[in-house]
Amino acid sequence: MGAKERIYYFVLNIEKAEVVFLESLEADQIIPHPRTSEKVIVLLNNEIREYNIGQKEFLEPIVENVSAIAENSNEIYYLNKEGFIFKASDLGEKEERLNIIPFEVKEETKYELLVKNNILALKENDSLYIFDYSNLSFEKLLDPAKGYKLSEDDKKLVFYNSHEIWVMFLEKQYEQPQKEAKERVFINRFSEKITNLYWYTNHYLIFALNNKIKVAEIDDRDKINIVELAEFKNPEIFFANKKLYIFSENNLYSTQEIAP
Repeated sequence: MGAKERIYYFVLNIEKAEVVFLESLEADQIIPHPRTSEKVIVLLNNEIREYNIGQKEFLEPIVENVSAIAENSNEIYYLNKEGFIFKASDLGEKEERLNIIPFEVKEETKYELLVKNNILALKENDSLYIFDYSNLSFEKLLDPAKGYKLSEDDKKLVFYNSHEIWVMFLEKQYEQPQKEAKERVFINRFSEKITNLYWYTNHYLIFALNNKIKVAEIDDRDKINIVELAEFKNPEIFFANKKLYIFSENNLYSTQEIAP
């Protein structure tokens, strides 16, 4: 059995324009502290703790028996071992339980929480669920699921596995094509394996398919258009600032700004 790969953490303090290397910090998850830049919130060994950046030390556990944490709008969300999701402005004090029906939490299983505005998603190993606020419980979106990403406007969620891509509209869309909240669009199924995937604006997806890089629209009023952009050997793609970056055979390439 190989040794566990060590993950190193850095904190960027925007106000002070400095980067702090948290050399001694070990964590299963780490998120920003909702009230101070002098600390971070850490999940370690199923305990939520505060970590003092300057003093490089943990404070006493705030909540125990926790499987996953997330932060949104200065509030902390966490999934406990009993299967309940809690939202807290002050951990251990002002907490609100969100779900009525507990989610079955399994031992030796990896959990991830995604929270953004009124969206709450949960990934359990390779299974992806979304929280339904109407009945206060989770519904399964895709199994197996490889990844998921919110659009820039937070109104759409793309989720995918090695061969399929889906998009869910998170609220009613009045512009064309009109969509109801929670309506799903099946983009395509591919025989080749999907690797990286990113949103380009709120209407297109860029992804790598084996050695090919493609763009797909999400407008399904007619046949969904999928265009091949380029071909590289085993590409790793990154999309930022309207530019596509491609890492292939130890070389890094970038495009000019891609027009919508």
